[in-house]
Amino acid sequence: MLDGVYTSMDRAVVHSSTFSRNQLAMVAGLATLAAIDEEEILERARRSGQRFMDGLAPLVDKYELLHEVRGQGADDRAYLR
Repeated sequence: MLDGVYTSMDRAVVHSSTFSRNQLAMVAGLATLAAIDEEEILERARRSGQRFMDGLAPLVDKYELLHEVRGQGADDRAYLR
């Protein structure tokens, strides 16, 4: 069903509200999803997160306040603990 809805911009109107039409929001959403895929944003976020974590890791040995660097979530954002 998902493929049938998102196969073209013409199909964006399938998601209009019952009480008001909002094709513009659906077209914007579809364009956003297309940009995420075309620009490989998730993969780029993963790589950036890994570089960030790798850069922070040496600080754990340098500062006793820090215990570890952990990645969390789909984009592997680095957190100091």
